[in-house]
Amino acid sequence: MKTIITAILIFSFSFGVANAKMIYAKTRLVKTPQGIKMACYRKNDQPAKSTQNKKWHYDRECCLDPYEIPNTSCHYGKKYQGLIFKYNLKFNKKI
Repeated sequence: MKTIITAILIFSFSFGVANAKMIYAKTRLVKTPQGIKMACYRKNDQPAKSTQNKKWHYDRECCLDPYEIPNTSCHYGKKYQGLIFKYNLKFNKKI
């Protein structure tokens, strides 16, 4: 019985980690030099701080907001570049 419970816990944890970069919202496809990527569906999106997640969390809708970690499978336009720059400064990422 313990092995079954342990297997279920390990499987559920690994499944959650594997899906960390999944997109959970409607997106549109954009042709970029790196290939076709997803972008925010709303063209008039206004980045705003999340009321649900106070800490840094992963962007899952391709509409970058403050305190969100940029998703590698998304394409962010010019209006999101300031947020990406702040993220890079915060976590010492090479630009």
